[in-house]
Amino acid sequence: MCYKHIVSESNGVFISPSYAFQDMGPVYLFTNENISGTLKTAGDISGARVLTVGASGDHAFEGLLAGASRVDTFDINSAQKNVIELKSHMIQHLGYSDFMNFFFDSHDFFYHKILHPIQPYFSKNLNDFLKICTGENMRSNFKYRAAHTSDYNIKNLQYIATPQNYERLRTHLVKKPDFIHCDIANLSAKLTGKYDLILLSNIFDYMYSNSRDTEERLTQFSRNILSPLITNNLNPSGRVYFHYMWGANPGAWINFVQYYSSKHNPKLSLTARTINAAYHSDEYDVVLYASQKHR
Repeated sequence: MCYKHIVSESNGVFISPSYAFQDMGPVYLFTNENISGTLKTAGDISGARVLTVGASGDHAFEGLLAGASRVDTFDINSAQKNVIELKSHMIQHLGYSDFMNFFFDSHDFFYHKILHPIQPYFSKNLNDFLKICTGENMRSNFKYRAAHTSDYNIKNLQYIATPQNYERLRTHLVKKPDFIHCDIANLSAKLTGKYDLILLSNIFDYMYSNSRDTEERLTQFSRNILSPLITNNLNPSGRVYFHYMWGANPGAWINFVQYYSSKHNPKLSLTARTINAAYHSDEYDVVLYASQKHR
């Protein structure tokens, strides 16, 4: 099924009924990527302005912990804003053990009593969200919780890898990251200003699925998504990370990028980088990023 857009008149966000993600749908609580590994390939991002997919907020928190001066988020699912707000309040006002128990302890998982001291900070939307996330069926409100599996390397989430990192993030989290409710196809038009780094997670996986192959999909994605972002919303030396692959063959992807660039001579510069795998069962993950081609 190709990625076709229909407009929701209530909020102006374009979502196909068959698309894997819907507004106010089940939310991600944690990532299943090695975000800190991705950021290491970007070099020193101290003082950088970052745009990232909203999702669980983990991309934003890792960016702030790595030194970004500002992080903005976007997501097609506006319910993810509640997860980001919840985590932000917890990091700012609760201890590390409360955070870890609330999200990871089988007995205290989503135990609302942990939140009572900080509920005065919550927005109405967050309180409504938490009311839904109760009872026997509360887990149906969540997509897979990858960080809870024994195979996922929790150290890939630096902000909760140690109490010290958690406390350090608190000093950077002056306010919760800004949130833009938007689909990827209309993202560039919604943005103001330019960024040093843009993280799109693995949205590419869900785009143009009726295309013949990866080569054709990448051509469409480059033309419709990457080119507008890089032209309009990226600083000259910036990068857009647009594809994350688990357990991938690094050599195969490096060769593919070289082949694609030589055949199509795209206006963008494409690069494949190897990072440590998010899961213990894999050796490597691979990320792709695009940047301006300097002549």
